[in-house]
Amino acid sequence: MPRMTEPDKHVFLKEAHVGVITSLRRSGMPYSVPVWWLYESECFWLTGTDNRVWCKQLQNDTRCSLCIEALSPLAGFVAVDGHAELLGRDSFDIWP
Repeated sequence: MPRMTEPDKHVFLKEAHVGVITSLRRSGMPYSVPVWWLYESECFWLTGTDNRVWCKQLQNDTRCSLCIEALSPLAGFVAVDGHAELLGRDSFDIWP
């Protein structure tokens, strides 16, 4: 599959696709789950609660991967690796 161009990535990330976040267990083994996401201002935004396993794991180790994938009509994906920045509930309004 050919790589997406930057303009194609921006179009792709405006569409509704499922994301999969991968965080790390204490043992170092990966843990992957589907998540809803928003791409805005060159950042990926995810919402989760303190009782979600992946949120707890990111509190322990901020390293993570996120894969946004489309399955139809044509396959495609955007994948990023990095560190999560955890924001508390008081840091922002999720319903601006």
